[in-house]
Amino acid sequence: LYMTSSFDINNKLYGHDIHKVEINIPGSVSTVNISRVPLLTGVWYYSNVVGYSYAGQHFTLSSDGFTVDIDKPLVGVVHDGIGHKEIDFQNSSKVVGASWSGFVDHDSGAKLVSKVYAVDFVGHVSDIATSDGVTMDETPPKPVKLIFTENSMIKNPSFEDGDNDFVDISNISAANICGYTKPYHWDSSDQDCICVLGSSKSIAMDGRSFLFLRGSVLQTLNNLQIDNTYSIKFFTAHVPFEDSVLSTKEGYIEFGNERHVFLVYQKQDKHGSDIEVSWHPHTFFFTAKNPNVYISFGSMDGKTGILLDNIQISKAEVFDVKRNSYPVLSHAIWLHEWSSIHASWQFVDEESPIVEYLWAIGYKEGSTEIQRYTSVGLNTFAYNYNIILAHTSTVHITVVSINGVGLSAVATAEALYIDLTPPDIEFVYDGIGYDIDSQTTDEIIANWRVEDLESGLSYCEWAIGFSEFGNEVQAFVRISSELSSASKVFDHSLLSSKTVYVTLRCHNKAGLHTKKSSDGVTISDSPPFIQNAQVQVLDQPITEYKSKSNFHGNTSTVRLKWMGFEDKLGLDSFLVDFENLNKTVSLSKAVLYDHDGVMYCSMTGFELHDGQYVARVSAINNAFLSSQPVSTNISVSTKNPKVSGVRTMTDLHGE
Repeated sequence: LYMTSSFDINNKLYGHDIHKVEINIPGSVSTVNISRVPLLTGVWYYSNVVGYSYAGQHFTLSSDGFTVDIDKPLVGVVHDGIGHKEIDFQNSSKVVGASWSGFVDHDSGAKLVSKVYAVDFVGHVSDIATSDGVTMDETPPKPVKLIFTENSMIKNPSFEDGDNDFVDISNISAANICGYTKPYHWDSSDQDCICVLGSSKSIAMDGRSFLFLRGSVLQTLNNLQIDNTYSIKFFTAHVPFEDSVLSTKEGYIEFGNERHVFLVYQKQDKHGSDIEVSWHPHTFFFTAKNPNVYISFGSMDGKTGILLDNIQISKAEVFDVKRNSYPVLSHAIWLHEWSSIHASWQFVDEESPIVEYLWAIGYKEGSTEIQRYTSVGLNTFAYNYNIILAHTSTVHITVVSINGVGLSAVATAEALYIDLTPPDIEFVYDGIGYDIDSQTTDEIIANWRVEDLESGLSYCEWAIGFSEFGNEVQAFVRISSELSSASKVFDHSLLSSKTVYVTLRCHNKAGLHTKKSSDGVTISDSPPFIQNAQVQVLDQPITEYKSKSNFHGNTSTVRLKWMGFEDKLGLDSFLVDFENLNKTVSLSKAVLYDHDGVMYCSMTGFELHDGQYVARVSAINNAFLSSQPVSTNISVSTKNPKVSGVRTMTDLHGE
């Protein structure tokens, strides 16, 4: 077979408008080179070969095309991991995966390889694209134990600064509360309505004063440790004004750019004071992102407002978790018919970051009867306000931490015993033993009996004032729950001739508290007053005739009457003495005071002789101080009158 061929270059199949080889190519030749052909980049060209037989038959074949490419491919992006998302961490060191995109070549197209660089069809190699690396993490997050230490970084935390410069809450209403005293070290705008309130009653959660807040107040915290965790605990309450609507209200706390909302439940308790205030505890946790951060408290209600008191900020110290310990902190709050569960935790992962926390509540570790596993994002604390707790039940809280490679760790809280009742204060007595009503010393002593059979006592506080639940002498001072008595000496001028009341407030380990006041003790070193006292001898006639004042004819019985003895401490009893001048007759008798203004005493069994006698009465007060005696003289005469003569009387009217 003899064949000849012709060769053409065209920009379309079977065409020949670009270049044509004008000579015949022997059939034994299978390649041909052509030079100096004016080809353009980005245009596809095709080679066409026509084969001829000796008989004149022919057949045409075209190549699949080519283009001229003088540029290397554009560099793209390489992603760690197989998939559409970039990964920075993985839990295996045996397999490495990568994906890429964006490597293109507009002329000839890119050939991608996993090194990662691109090679086009003419052999140009792209720049090598390097990923930012992947960290191997084969361990889950590790829980750590947090211990919070109180810090004084916040100024005027319970609004006591200013030498008791507050407005008495009993003398103000919501209508005229704005524009009075403002708290030191706290900032607010002109649109905010704030006022430092106080009371001589033990209403405040700490000290004597607290803040009314309608709007917001803020303060800058300085010298924080970056990336350190801080807890913020504070108390809020409804405004106890008659013109305030006591529905459930919302407030908020801001730490830098992070805001959390809290609830103030509607119903309130009454603890013996005329003003009803029920304090709600709140605890939140924040991580410092800057050394100087502002903290702000606000009211979501623009009409009524809320009360704020006793702000405590604590810094967290991190410790390794020991075996059989519980790194999750938890507590329950019960107010009226409302319940809530609160928990906090901390995990660390040195390889990959923690990306999510989930928590659950149940009656066993890891169970979800009360709340299923719920994500809280990256928050290291959580709370559930929509929950019903059963008294004396036991609740378990479980937290799951997930890191960037999907590994998880589980931590639990110690079993939380639900106690919905406050401590029981049986009594508060004035004095060291049985209750006393008066004393002469300036040392205030009180003793009490209190117990909490469910969760146990946490601590107690005692305050002293001039009325029940008062605090004019001393605001609440914290004492150990193991103590059953307390005492303190005060200046005599502060307490002299005044009645003092001791108030005891005790908190249990469930966070509930109650308070009780003593019935008061009067302080005085003065005896009873006798300026208005009188002592009288009551007539005991032995005939039908009445005896003359201070004369007595009955030799066996003497009755006395007295009145007008006075004492601020209260009277306890009277001492009655009766004797003659030479004391051959002498009798003393104690008479208990029966709280009537007039007292009587009857003495019988005498064999009195004619002569002068004296009756003395001394009053004894509740401090057992005796007054000077108040006396009266008595003349006893048993002789009958004698007739010495007869005189005739004539009636001038003739009658």
